[in-house]
Amino acid sequence: MIYGEAEDKVGNRVVVSSTLTIEEGGKPRADVAGGEIDWQGERNRVVSVPLGQSFCFTATVVNIGPVPIRTAGPWPGQSFKFSENYNTLAARFGEDSWYQQAGIWRFGVNFDTTGVDFPFRWAIGRPADLEERIIDGRPQYYLLPGQRSQVNGCIQLDEVPPVGTNFWWGGLIHEFVEVSNNYIDRISVAVGAP
Repeated sequence: MIYGEAEDKVGNRVVVSSTLTIEEGGKPRADVAGGEIDWQGERNRVVSVPLGQSFCFTATVVNIGPVPIRTAGPWPGQSFKFSENYNTLAARFGEDSWYQQAGIWRFGVNFDTTGVDFPFRWAIGRPADLEERIIDGRPQYYLLPGQRSQVNGCIQLDEVPPVGTNFWWGGLIHEFVEVSNNYIDRISVAVGAP
């Protein structure tokens, strides 16, 4: 039961009560299965990529918590250019739902000299693998408790990374809340001549 009470300066007083039901309450939690990312072409923790080409990954995300996890695009399979990030990609495709959103979960790829934390981000599943719910007239997508979904994507090295870029890794981002899993399966990316 929830109660509310209001009183004005002349002594008028109102008390109201009602029941409040919290559905699907609890702390959202997710993990990358086995803490591993399949980095395409990785040998001895190094991926070699000619300038202008792409390196790709596949990972499996598992909802290990008691509540559904909300996610949004870019969808698995999306390619980024090294010179862009999730906001510039959203602008390029005109996809407002791809911008950073409070409470959304995404899988991200980060590197040690970036100026934007996890500049490359993907939804934690394809729409076909997720539950769609219409909220305020807009589709929202959820990975349900106990379910898993695959994430994959590529980053095209359209320019040479900054000097001192040594490590790349994955992470699960709960946007505006925390990076719940960071430094997953760290590798080096060696950029060669085209």
